[in-house]
Amino acid sequence: MLEENLIFLDGTTIYDLLEEQAKIIVSHFPIESYEDFWIKFLFHTSNMVERAIRKEQFERKKISSIIDQSPELYRFLKSSFSSIENRFAIDIKDSEISYLMELINICMKSTVK
Repeated sequence: MLEENLIFLDGTTIYDLLEEQAKIIVSHFPIESYEDFWIKFLFHTSNMVERAIRKEQFERKKISSIIDQSPELYRFLKSSFSSIENRFAIDIKDSEISYLMELINICMKSTVK
């Protein structure tokens, strides 16, 4: 199912890379349901990487307000995704990181929101 959505990326390769990233995120942030988070994360981020390769990343207004709400999460994601950026010779824009931040915030346990 994942490979049906991908043009440039090998489904197995990106699956393994993103699974590693998801586990790192879960080890640092209190995600309520790993399975729910994993499915959303996998599809969002694999398509995010595809968009970056095609240079068709999502744009968004008021990114700074989203980043300012959770600067630690922003710095963490920018740092942890640098290996994927290097591997695919891409630059993931802050607009894409902001959508990922929202996904993580939605999936975090309600006691820490």
